[in-house]
Amino acid sequence: MGYETKLIFITGRKRTGYQSDEASLEMGKVCNDEIGDLIGRLRMANRKNANLSADITEWENEHNRIYTQAGNYTPEVDALQLSEQKKATDALFKMERILGKKLPFFYGIDGNTKHFEDSCGDLLLVADIEELLAAIRKDAAGLISNGQYGPEGYRRFNVAIAMLEQFRKERFGETVRVVLWGH
Repeated sequence: MGYETKLIFITGRKRTGYQSDEASLEMGKVCNDEIGDLIGRLRMANRKNANLSADITEWENEHNRIYTQAGNYTPEVDALQLSEQKKATDALFKMERILGKKLPFFYGIDGNTKHFEDSCGDLLLVADIEELLAAIRKDAAGLISNGQYGPEGYRRFNVAIAMLEQFRKERFGETVRVVLWGH
């Protein structure tokens, strides 16, 4: 986990591997106290998924073999017959669905790149909304009681609490998960 943290809210259906980015919030340097403890617990839970790093690398290599950064076929795949192109992309999409069921991801700025790891190369940490909300509330209360950041506390905690309260409800059969992105 990086020095800075961003909350990325994703919705999806775990059984299908479908996911969509809903919102994000830069939190700054918040990896202390309760949030830091939560991140530590999430890292420990991720250790059992360590073998997924190899799956991610395999998927990335295959994706880069098939598609350019602009989302077009690479010259190698473009030269194939349509039936062979379809086989290659079908195999890639199957790999994506399998990974999407095991791990959260979100799309990069280009709208094409799926991220399964943060910018430090760690598997994404997914926090339970209720656990994260409790940790942020506790850290916010501690800052206010210590007189830090004035009577309202750390402004980003206030925004995060409001967002988490809105996203804690299931909508349209999709659940919301929160990725803690380290950078």
